[in-house]
This record gives sequence, structure tokens and C-alpha cells, in this order.
Amino acid sequence: MYHKGKYRFEPSVSGLVKLLNAVCETGATTDYIRVIPFYYNYKLWVEHEFDDDYMFFIKCRQQVTEEDVMAHLLNCTGRDALSEAEQRIIKIRFPLCQFDDADGFACAIRRYIAYLDESIPQLMAEATKIYDLKTEDIGYGFVMFEIHSN
Repeated sequence: MYHKGKYRFEPSVSGLVKLLNAVCETGATTDYIRVIPFYYNYKLWVEHEFDDDYMFFIKCRQQVTEEDVMAHLLNCTGRDALSEAEQRIIKIRFPLCQFDDADGFACAIRRYIAYLDESIPQLMAEATKIYDLKTEDIGYGFVMFEIHSN
């Protein structure tokens, strides 16, 4: 969404990757970027937002400590503690960066891009289960992303 929500741009996986790579190439940071995947099926006229388990949210601050990172991760997940295995994925999905660290910002975005290879099949499996998709229905569906930034 851009121009105060007046316009919507909801890219496919390849469109998201192109957009995020372009952001990385700028050599700049932003307040935040939030990416919410959703599944849409044209034949069944269903749409499902996957914000809880698949959202990406990168936030930048003036200063970031290791304690800030852990507090941010717990806040984003609403949890009191995270296992080591959970931390790996949560650190990819909810990175915290400093405004003056464009390289760290780009690196965090690229880690998310690589993570899409893991998360998209999981997301599709979940959509298949939720909507009891048959083989003939799958071709009518696709994953898109809603993007917010400031």
C-alpha cells in the first residue's frame, strides 16, 4: 500500500523478491517494512491472510542492543521465551536494525528472501489443508503479499 493507503500493490512471490532486492540496492534504511503473505484462489473465491506465522517485519531504530533485539522478538511474537529453533526463524521474520546500518538492513532482507524458499511451501500446504484444495483447484490459487512501509 502506498500514498496513504490510496493505492494497493500486492505482488506475487517473484514481484516481492524484485521489490525487496531493489530496496536492498538503495543503500538506505526505513522506519519499518511489513510484509504479510496471503493466499488467493480465483476458482474458489477465497482469500486467506497468513500474518501470524509468516509475516515479515523489519524495524529500524537509532540504537540497537542485544537486549533490544530479544525484547523486540518477544514483543513481536507475544511470547515470554523462545527456544533456539524458534529464535532462528523469528530472527529472520522480525529483524531489528539500526538506521545507520544499511548493510545490516539489506542483509536482514536478503535472509528473509532466502527464507521464502522454506516458508512458501509451508504456506501452500497450510492453504491446501484449510480449504481442502483438490489437485484441480491448486492451479487457480497463488500467494501474494501486502506490503507496508514508512
